Amino acid sequence: RVLAFTIVVSVATGVVFGLAPALTTSRVDLNEVLKQSGRGGSAARHRTQRGLVALEIALALMLLVGAGLMGRTLQALWRVDLGFRPDHAITFILSLPATPLTTSAQTRARVRAFDTTIRGVPGIEAASVMLGSVPMLHDTSLPFWIEGTAKPSDINDMPQVMCYFVEAGFRQAMGLRLLRGRFVTDQDDEHSPIVVDVDDDFARQYFPNENPIGQRLNISGFDVQATVVGVVADTTPGGRDQ
Repeated sequence: RVLAFTIVVSVATGVVFGLAPALTTSRVDLNEVLKQSGRGGSAARHRTQRGLVALEIALALMLLVGAGLMGRTLQALWRVDLGFRPDHAITFILSLPATPLTTSAQTRARVRAFDTTIRGVPGIEAASVMLGSVPMLHDTSLPFWIEGTAKPSDINDMPQVMCYFVEAGFRQAMGLRLLRGRFVTDQDDEHSPIVVDVDDDFARQYFPNENPIGQRLNISGFDVQATVVGVVADTTPGGRDQ
């Protein structure tokens, strides 16, 4: 879209600034111009023309420099490592209507049935139901504190972390790179301890001199404790806009 807009603006600029001189030239009496040129013409008019030519060259150079800088910026943006693979990834909203009588077990069963159906579609390599943050769409943060450190007295004093509630297929679907430990699996269900993966930036910030694997995070709001089981490569969830 940026490239298309730039092309349109460039063409429109050329047409607008080229049309006025062309119309003026079409109304010029060439014989009169040649006579004036033969007599030496007006010195002031020649100075004006030279000034306009110099201004035109300066504007052309500015456009060339701007186009070159824009090209370098686009090239640099395409080299940004997002930490995930957005190509061939599709996201959509899933609604599971429920009633006050719907149990957690029924909801889980419906989600698992949906997983089975989606993964059976030809061409689907991996799938994951997800809540919280969605890459390139929106962010969700949760307050937390690390087990073994003093719990902040106020939730506003707790650090915030961007969170993704995902299934095992999320790593393959988004092309995440696992650096250490393991990713969540299908065995990490409602009957097993809660586990999380963190990215390398989180690990460097909160566990700079120790192994993050096995560390426990207290997630405020859900009032649960989660164990770190893996570290994935840093991600840029907002895409190349960030």
